Amino acid sequence: MSANLQYENNDKVGRCFSVNSDLGIVRYQGPVEGTHGIWLGVEWLVPNRGKHDGSKDSRRYFHCHQQPETGPHGSFIRPVDRLVFGQTLLQAAKQRYIVDDLRELGNIPQTIDGRRGKIEAVGLDKIAKQQSDLTTLTVVGLDSCRVEGVGSDEREVKETRDLLRNVCSLSLANNYLVKWADIEDILDLFPKLNTLDISANHMLSPIALCKSKRYQVDTLRIDTTPTLSWPDIVGISRQLQTKSLSFGWSRLRDIELVPGDWQIQEL
Repeated sequence: MSANLQYENNDKVGRCFSVNSDLGIVRYQGPVEGTHGIWLGVEWLVPNRGKHDGSKDSRRYFHCHQQPETGPHGSFIRPVDRLVFGQTLLQAAKQRYIVDDLRELGNIPQTIDGRRGKIEAVGLDKIAKQQSDLTTLTVVGLDSCRVEGVGSDEREVKETRDLLRNVCSLSLANNYLVKWADIEDILDLFPKLNTLDISANHMLSPIALCKSKRYQVDTLRIDTTPTLSWPDIVGISRQLQTKSLSFGWSRLRDIELVPGDWQIQEL
């Protein structure tokens, strides 16, 4: 099976993908009247791509959630092999940190270019070996790794919890995270987490929070997330009991009064 279509038997609606470096979200999967076969109704997350708002021949198939003033962002495409969908957090962590072949350590540079010339790099091979043991990691950076969640396989979810149980700081900026429930699933696996960066994702608004869940994430970054409203940001930070919050470059138009029980100490 192609790695790009590893979820080909599952519903693709609501999932991010890329094709030719363009990012989109599947909003519809099914037939289109007057044509044959299955189509994907796509909302593009890049400018100057898209032909409509989810309607064709006076029939609406899906809605686009981006700002309408930036132009139409919808189109229909075939579910072809070159569509690259996301991967689980554990898959991304193994790709980023685990050295499968110890011979790869020979490719690690022994010197680093500095302002005043070459700097000898000592111990980078030892660091790479240590990071290959995911249980030792307390800081994990998976920016731009196509992470879309923890997955639905119970064995993989348990493995994620076991291997990454000591992580205190997690960066998931610029990934394929769309639904807040996927963030909650991630938080459930990281009991020690106190710092989280989920900037530059394309989460749906309004955020649907699970009222029975509370976390303790002291520092939260959700910069460059124009899809979120001020109530979304307040709700997220209250659920995470955040003390330090960053939401820059989010194009907020209205910032209302904050609730009295808001625990924010730093913006």
